[in-house]
Amino acid sequence: MKQYKEYKDSGVKWIGKIPSHWKAVQLRRITKTVRTGTTPSGVSEIYFNKTGLCWFTPSDFENNYVLLDSEKHLSALGEKKVKIFPKNSILMIGIGGTMGKVALAKVQCASNQQINAIIPNNNVNPMFLVYYLKCMQDNIFKTARFTTLPILNQLETKKIPISIPPLFEQQAIASYLDTKVAKIDSFIATAEKKIAALDELKQVTIA
Repeated sequence: MKQYKEYKDSGVKWIGKIPSHWKAVQLRRITKTVRTGTTPSGVSEIYFNKTGLCWFTPSDFENNYVLLDSEKHLSALGEKKVKIFPKNSILMIGIGGTMGKVALAKVQCASNQQINAIIPNNNVNPMFLVYYLKCMQDNIFKTARFTTLPILNQLETKKIPISIPPLFEQQAIASYLDTKVAKIDSFIATAEKKIAALDELKQVTIA
């Protein structure tokens, strides 16, 4: 990755110094909107289907950076009862122990009210923003309001400080990380297969 020569203070303690040509702004400055998901009234089965529009909940995230499908889908009637988010929306969990967890929705979708959808501007690479927010998850968690559970609503989400480079650098950073993450995921998958094989061998040996 490129090494920068000149840096400046971002103005945010937990971000620190950033390259001199990067901008330090609140999230609202680089997004079209931030919206909170909805659940069809009464959670009736008539609003859901085996196929249809994806309706994401925190359980769909796991450790994924990209969301392609959801456990639950909305029926045609269910779609009329919720807010629909465009493809490449960034979904962030806004409540509970996994608050701040993010992923990129690669499909048009909806979500329950535990999730905030961030729709970035055209001059923002969505995957770069996912990686950035993931990196800052612990700090974002600390900024949340605490009642019984930590909560990050629309207004507070919009205030999240972002350090952002020009679009071409965002794309380069996102591409670099995509390659690295794919390799790591491949290593994990191989290791899990080996563990499964060893577990099977252990069971055979015990038997």
